[in-house]
Amino acid sequence: MRPLIAVLLSICPFFTSLAQTDDAIASSMKAGIALHDKGDYEGAIKIYDSIIKKDPHFFLAYYEKSLSLLTAGKYQDCADLSGEIVKQFPEAKEIPKVYSNYGTALDYLQKPEEAIKIYSEGIKKFPGNYLLWFNRGVTEYSLKDLEKAAEDFKKSVSLNPMHASSHIYLAYCMQNTNKVASIMCVSTFLILEPTTKRSENAVKLLSSLLGRNVEKKDEKNITISLSPDLLDTKSKKEDDFHITELTLTFGSALDLGESKKDVNIAEKMKEKLDIIGVIDESKKKGFFTTFYVPFFKEMHRDSLMRTAAYIMNASADNKDVNNWLEQNKSHVEEFYKWVDNYAWRKEEK
Repeated sequence: MRPLIAVLLSICPFFTSLAQTDDAIASSMKAGIALHDKGDYEGAIKIYDSIIKKDPHFFLAYYEKSLSLLTAGKYQDCADLSGEIVKQFPEAKEIPKVYSNYGTALDYLQKPEEAIKIYSEGIKKFPGNYLLWFNRGVTEYSLKDLEKAAEDFKKSVSLNPMHASSHIYLAYCMQNTNKVASIMCVSTFLILEPTTKRSENAVKLLSSLLGRNVEKKDEKNITISLSPDLLDTKSKKEDDFHITELTLTFGSALDLGESKKDVNIAEKMKEKLDIIGVIDESKKKGFFTTFYVPFFKEMHRDSLMRTAAYIMNASADNKDVNNWLEQNKSHVEEFYKWVDNYAWRKEEK
C-alpha cells in the first residue's frame, strides 16, 4: 500500500483545453471539476459519464473520471477505466497522468508488480515525465527494493528538482547506506517544504542522521562510534563523503558539550550545512556529488546557509527559530528567489 502522493494533479492545463471545446461540454466539465474539488466524487463522475455519452472521443472527461474514481477509493474501477483510456487515447497530451492514476490504483489494490509494469510502460513512452519515475520509485520502495527505488528518485529529481517528495523519498532510500547523501536530500526537501506535517518528520530524520554516530552517556561522557568504512582513507567509490561524515560526527559531538548548550537548533544546523558547503567535488563522481553538492556549495558561497537552516527548522516549533523567521522575512524572500533561479546541474555520464 502507498500514500496517494503526486497523483492528484493540477487541473489548470485542462481549462486551457476547455477553452477550445464546445461551450456546453466545457461548462459541464467545469461543473464536474467543481464537484470533485468539493469532495462530491459521485456527482462529478455522473457529469463525466454524461459528457462521454455525448462525445465518446472527449479525452478530458475520461481522465477526470479516472481521477475521481481514484480519489473516491474505487480503485478497481479506476484501473479498468485507465486501461481503456491508454488504449483509446495513446497519443493524448495528458496520457502520462492516466498512467499515474492507473499504477496508483493497482498499488491500492495491492498489486505492486502490476503497478510497476504500468509505470514502466508509461516511462518507455514518456521518459521525460517525472511523476511516472517517482510513482514507480514509491512502489519499489514499498517492496523494499531500495536500489531500484533510489535510481527512479534520482531520475525524478533530475527531471523536476522542485518536486519535494522525490527528495524525501531519496533520503529514505539512502539513510542507511550514505548518510551525507541522505542529509543533503532531506535538507533540500525541508527547503522546498518547510512547514507541513511531513516537514516535522523530516526534521526528526535529519536530527537522527546528524547524531547517529554520537551518544551522550551522562553529563561528562560522550561516545562516538566510528565504523571501519568511515576511517577508510583510500575509498574510491562514487559519492564518497566519509571525510565529511567524520567531520559532521565530531561537530555533532561538540553540540552535546557545555559550550553549545545555549546555541539554538538552527545555528547548530547552519554549522553542519557549512561543512557540506565546502565539500570538494572536483575529483569525485556520482549522482549526489554532481547534483546536490553544487547546490550547497553555491548556497555557502552566497552566505545563505543561516537562512536555509532557520527555514529547515520552521516546523520544529522552536521559539528562537520562529522569532528569527518573523524578524527576517526579507532574507527568506531573497533566499527563495535564489532557489527559484538556481541552475540545477545534471549528472555526468
